[in-house]
Amino acid sequence: MLRVPAYLPRDVLGPLIPWAQGYVKRLAAQTGAPLTELWDEAVTALLRASIHGDRVPGSAGSTIGGRYGQTAVRRACWRYTYALRPFSTRVAHRTHVPLDDIAPHELHAIVPDPETILVALETGLASGIGSGEHTRRARAARRA
Repeated sequence: MLRVPAYLPRDVLGPLIPWAQGYVKRLAAQTGAPLTELWDEAVTALLRASIHGDRVPGSAGSTIGGRYGQTAVRRACWRYTYALRPFSTRVAHRTHVPLDDIAPHELHAIVPDPETILVALETGLASGIGSGEHTRRARAARRA
């Protein structure tokens, strides 16, 4: 059983504490992360939710809304388990392009200079791109 610290306000958190305990146990079993480390993250998230969350009147009295507290716990544990994953699984589909191997004239063809970007933006604004009129014209063209 995971120990609940005395400083966690049980009256404010309501049913979130048993839910968090179950969530942490399931996550530790799935990811192989240390149970005590995940529980520490969850306790921190619950404490933060009890301090910053809005109290919502409900069946368990005036408690922190379930979604707010659950989201806090999920995010805290996700950050911890994400950091434990090997780098190769987090960055699966990125490709490395060494820019040192590209000649300057080839790089200019890939990335336009700032003046070209500004001229394109000014032309777009002058023709109504970014305004409501442009959106209406695009929708009318799709319908036709």
